[in-house]
Amino acid sequence: MTVTGPSAAHADGDEAWLCSAVTGLSLGRVPLATDRQVLQTVDAARRASLDWAAVPAVDKHLAVHRVIEQVTLRQPEIARLLAEEVGVSVTPLPSLSPGFAVPESRAKAGVCGVVVTWNDPLAGTTDLIVPLLLAGRSCVVVVAPEIALSGLLLGEAVRAAGLPDGLVTVLPGGAAAVDALLGSAVEHVIANGYAVVSALPSALLSEDAPLDGFLAALPWLCLAGNGQYGRDRTRVLVPRKRFGEIVDAVTDTVAALAVGDPRDPDVAIGPVLDDWHVEALESAVAQAWRAGARITLGGTRDRTWDDGCFLEPTVVADPDPLGPVAQPPVPGPLVALLPYDGGLDGAQQLARRAGFCIDSVWTGGSTFNQSHARKSVAGTTARSA
Repeated sequence: MTVTGPSAAHADGDEAWLCSAVTGLSLGRVPLATDRQVLQTVDAARRASLDWAAVPAVDKHLAVHRVIEQVTLRQPEIARLLAEEVGVSVTPLPSLSPGFAVPESRAKAGVCGVVVTWNDPLAGTTDLIVPLLLAGRSCVVVVAPEIALSGLLLGEAVRAAGLPDGLVTVLPGGAAAVDALLGSAVEHVIANGYAVVSALPSALLSEDAPLDGFLAALPWLCLAGNGQYGRDRTRVLVPRKRFGEIVDAVTDTVAALAVGDPRDPDVAIGPVLDDWHVEALESAVAQAWRAGARITLGGTRDRTWDDGCFLEPTVVADPDPLGPVAQPPVPGPLVALLPYDGGLDGAQQLARRAGFCIDSVWTGGSTFNQSHARKSVAGTTARSA
């Protein structure tokens, strides 16, 4: 469940040393959980869950609110650390809320594992933990070595909330820790991020979709995490009848995004994880160009910056849906525009063939229409009302 290849976090026995994606300088060493430590933590979590399941629902909600308060207090620092660790821009993290209630009769003891990949928005981990706590479960969270520092800060927030010992534990860990968690006696393992999604998130523009709303949303829709987050929709399906118009508009919009130090709140695009990712993305773009795709923006290392691992924000028009740009080896600030024929049915056929998940649909009837979504083989798609 980890992205293979070199990374900014290098394992050294049971430690990892982290380098800044911004400056290339060392951020320090962090101990990594061993498989034995993971199994011991799961055992402690199971003991904690037996008492926790019997706690009245009102007390569970009070505890959850304390967790949310402590994480919220640390959100600015978590965001700053993520900017250093993986290059994502410092932007306001999602507001956190318990969201729903679980009847006391349904509370059930048990242990759930949570695997957080390096390109999974860490703040969203709290949204996974909260419903599990309300349901009477304990949690063992394994965060990737690349985001170990921000992961430890999340663990600090959980401890500060005063939860019972062993109820929620955050462990930085590599492949051995993840394997140990998967092989342990946990009831469920939740994992998300680029490395574990079964289909590639994509956006779809219909033939009558107004462009203004889509272009305004493009920075957070496609490039919220430099294109590195698993939810970033860096593939956009575009009607062939409007292809030229949309390619030009998207190229201009991406070209206008500020590139630089992701710790600056005015910056939209920061560096990617490491040099290996820059080289892999450059190679993918070069292969697409040789196969006939049109590179309308970027495509190579950004030489403006002496430090950091910057790829120029890139737009590629008409790449092979099964090629390395639409199916990149690693994520990054690379938007692929793919033309389709035959209306929405044709777009769905293209998505099924390429393994895309259409989860953002823009039509003339509703600029962002997900409320009428229906399932397809490719994922979730929608028709205008």
